[in-house]
Amino acid sequence: MNQYVKQGLVSDSKVLDIRRVEVAQGKILENDVPVFLVTFATQEVLCFRSAKSGEVVVGNPTAVEQCNYAAVLTMVESELDNPETGGWKIVEVR
Repeated sequence: MNQYVKQGLVSDSKVLDIRRVEVAQGKILENDVPVFLVTFATQEVLCFRSAKSGEVVVGNPTAVEQCNYAAVLTMVESELDNPETGGWKIVEVR
């Protein structure tokens, strides 16, 4: 994402659907921190436009793609008071 922003592009991408969400693995680390591996599939549109002209530079605004992801979530002690996340944070997505 950062590479597109550095090029002066803005995202016009959209996630249309999320399916097959599964907690594939869960562990408690030595310091009592929970870590979960969550997998899921999306249908999405990948599109980046020029911030100046609005012209499509990357992707296609009418092409729907199926993508598979794995995300690692953990509890961050310094963010436990966050009312939106309750301290949970995504630390990696692939």
